[in-house]
Amino acid sequence: AFAAAGAAAPARRQNLLLLFPDQWRWDWAGFDPGEADLRMPNLQRMAEAGTRFTAAYTPSPWCAPSRACFATGKAFDESPKTLNGADFPVDVSTIYKDLRKAGYRTILIGKDDLTQSKKGTGIGGARHADALGMTDWFRMQDKYVTYRKLPWDQFGAEMLFKPCGRFDGGPLRFNLFTCNTWCYGMFGDGRCCQELGLEGYNCEGLDQVGQNQEDYIDNFVNSKAESILDTVPVGEPWMMQLSFPGPHPPFVITELMNRSIASRSFAPSKDNQEISEAVQRSVRQQYAAEIENLDVLFGRMWDKVRARGELENTLIVICSDHGEQLGDHNSWGKRQPWEPSLRVPLIVLGPGVAKNRVVELPVSTLDVVGLFLDRAGLSRQGYDAHTLEPLLRDGAAADHVAYLKGRPFVPS
Repeated sequence: AFAAAGAAAPARRQNLLLLFPDQWRWDWAGFDPGEADLRMPNLQRMAEAGTRFTAAYTPSPWCAPSRACFATGKAFDESPKTLNGADFPVDVSTIYKDLRKAGYRTILIGKDDLTQSKKGTGIGGARHADALGMTDWFRMQDKYVTYRKLPWDQFGAEMLFKPCGRFDGGPLRFNLFTCNTWCYGMFGDGRCCQELGLEGYNCEGLDQVGQNQEDYIDNFVNSKAESILDTVPVGEPWMMQLSFPGPHPPFVITELMNRSIASRSFAPSKDNQEISEAVQRSVRQQYAAEIENLDVLFGRMWDKVRARGELENTLIVICSDHGEQLGDHNSWGKRQPWEPSLRVPLIVLGPGVAKNRVVELPVSTLDVVGLFLDRAGLSRQGYDAHTLEPLLRDGAAADHVAYLKGRPFVPS
């Protein structure tokens, strides 16, 4: 049907891109050189093109619960998944279902942690994908468990057909999956790492991709995102959650990443008397290498959207599910009531977003869900998520009062 004469054309719906690394702490993003002097040119440019939040907090400092909060837009206490290890219930409403119903292509790439039982996502990634609200996907488990004896996700299945780039050891050198099973193992018990404590690893061995950087886990996932986005016609609205497996431990890096970081030093952990400073610095080098590699991939996705001619109509959000202790207070991983575990980077850029703005007001990453719903023209009714919109508006100062009035703990 044609619009009536003189009627305004319907507004083109914005695309929504979430760049979502795993276990990325707030002060390791290139903006706090006193903590970590990282080389993040793409993230710096993206922050200048948008709004950066310096005090963004996750609803849960644990992988699957945090991602369940995002999927449902529910606060932790109301979320259907508060522990790691089980599947997310498929009969629960999700933002993916609501966006798909509204006509969006909903694309999930990488580690989603919504299908965590021993059955996994399946080597085609399809288990529960449609029921969660996805139209397209490339799914995998996290770096702790993707390398079982046999592949059980899409990433592992594709690694069966990739050659090893290094042969550092192990009896089975048939393909990259078997070589990296030797290297990573399960829960970091492979030959490339030494365990330091719960979720702590010093990985002096290198990923067996060798010089094949594009087969490295984060690069490979990014390439899948690019190729799947190519299947979406320009002009059709899409939402993509690109969930990078890194920089989640074990921090196994490649030859190229190792060369980029080898001569640089990072401060040791805060208040750690259990591990030598030399080992602390080594672990932090590996973490830095993973993050700087992600910066390259952020730039590639930004360029991809630009090449499609969709940059002016795409809202891009960069954040993480939770942080990483990095040995601070004798602790590794997350699940702790410390800021390195709870506080994450958050940058928003795109149409209607103020440029080169820094917001120091504490915010919740849950409100990214509310922002996505707003930009898609959908109601937030039934969601606990509010919206970051009052803090982003181009041409107006960040409205702290309007944002805080939306929070349940602030009286109106």
